[in-house]
Amino acid sequence: MRRARRGGFWRSLGEALGFFFRVALTLTVVGLAGFLLYAVWREYESNPWTRDGQVQADIVGIAARVNGPMIHVYVKDNQPVKKGDPLFEIDPSTFAAQVASFEAQFALAQTKVGESQREAERRKTLSEQQFVSVEDYQQANARYREDVATAKSIEAQLDLARLNLSYTKIFSPVNGYITNMHLTQGTYVTEGEALMALVDTDSYYVYGFFQETVLQNIKTGDHAVVKLMGYDGQKMDGEVQSIGWAIYRADGSSANLLPNISPTIDWVRLAQRFPVRIKLKYDTKDVQLRVGQTVSVVILKPGVTGTDPFLPWTW
Repeated sequence: MRRARRGGFWRSLGEALGFFFRVALTLTVVGLAGFLLYAVWREYESNPWTRDGQVQADIVGIAARVNGPMIHVYVKDNQPVKKGDPLFEIDPSTFAAQVASFEAQFALAQTKVGESQREAERRKTLSEQQFVSVEDYQQANARYREDVATAKSIEAQLDLARLNLSYTKIFSPVNGYITNMHLTQGTYVTEGEALMALVDTDSYYVYGFFQETVLQNIKTGDHAVVKLMGYDGQKMDGEVQSIGWAIYRADGSSANLLPNISPTIDWVRLAQRFPVRIKLKYDTKDVQLRVGQTVSVVILKPGVTGTDPFLPWTW
C-alpha cells in the first residue's frame, strides 16, 4: 500500500516537472523568437533594406532627323556599340542635290554682292565730286545692302542643306547596347520616328523602393550595398544619390510625369514606397547589368559593414 502511494507520488511529481519543463521551454522559444524579431526590426529601422529594387540606366532614343529610305543598317538588335560607331544611313542623294543647288545660288549671290559693292563705291566717289546726285549713290548703296542680305539668306539655306545631308548618317552618341530595334534596309523612315533604343552603359544606377516609414532614416550620401538577383553572393557598394519627392496616385494628376509604384500591404494601412536613387561605386564591367534587373538594397548606418549580424543577406 505504501509502495503504491509512493509510486503515485513520484509519477505525479514527474508529470508536474515535465509540464513545467514544457511550459518553460515554450516560453523560452517564444521569448527568443520575440527577441530576434525585435532585433531584426530595430536593425531594419536603423539600416533600412528592401528587396524591391531595380537596375536602371539612361535610355537614348534613336530617331531620324530627316526623311528618306534606309540604304545601310550597320547594327543588329542587342549589339554592343561604342560612342561614334555608325548605326544606319539614309539615302543622301536628295540632300546632296539640295546642297549643290544652294552652293550655285550662293556663288551667284556673292558675285552680285561684289558687283553692287563696286558700283556703290564708284557712285560714292562721283557723288563726292558732284558728278552724280546723292540720290543715285543712296540707291546704289541700297542695292548693295539688298544683295548682301540675299547672299546671307542663301548661305543660311546652304548651311541647313549641309546639316540635313550630315543627318543622313546616324552615329551612336554613347557607349551602350542596341535594344528594341525594328529596322531593315529599304525601310522609309520619317523625321522624329523612334527607330531603336540605346542603353547607356556608362550611366548604370539602382532604384530601391523604400516604404515611407523608413525614409527619415535615409540621407543623401549614405552608404548602400546592392545585391543582384541571379548572382549568388555578388554585392556592389553604392551611395544614396537622391530620394524621390513624388509618386503617382490614382486620384492625382501628371500620370505620365511621376513614377507609378504600387503600395505594399502593411497591417491595415498601405505604406507608400518612394524611389531612392543609388549611385554605384563598382566597376560595372565586371558584371552584366541589365535595365530592370531585380536587386536588393540595404542602407547602412555609419560604421556598419555587410558582415555585421542581423543584416538581411539572406534576401
